[in-house]
Amino acid sequence: MLELTKKPHTSGMTEICIRVSEDNSDAIIQKILTSLQTEGYDVTTREEPTYSAEEVLGAPTPARLLRGARTREGMTQEQLANAVGCKKHHISEMENNKRSIGKNMAHRLAEALNTDYRNFL
Repeated sequence: MLELTKKPHTSGMTEICIRVSEDNSDAIIQKILTSLQTEGYDVTTREEPTYSAEEVLGAPTPARLLRGARTREGMTQEQLANAVGCKKHHISEMENNKRSIGKNMAHRLAEALNTDYRNFL
């Protein structure tokens, strides 16, 4: 049986990510770090590059947005197909960019998925 021979270097650590306005981000971060250090916490920072979702996943397409919205709502392709009145394989084809999503279908999908129809056009 294989065992881990080393503990991960992040064992016992928690990573915190904070989003603040660019205008005063440096000042806010400095205040937080100073406050924590004043209270005796060991604070380490690291400069790691960050990437947006678009940089990692590529530009959002109607197909990706459809799959994401369906997943967010916890629906299967079959359930969505029943909700909008089409066949399951049509949903699959739309999610795989093999079938375009027309305006009428975009409205039906948006209603079923609680989102804006323009996401799918």
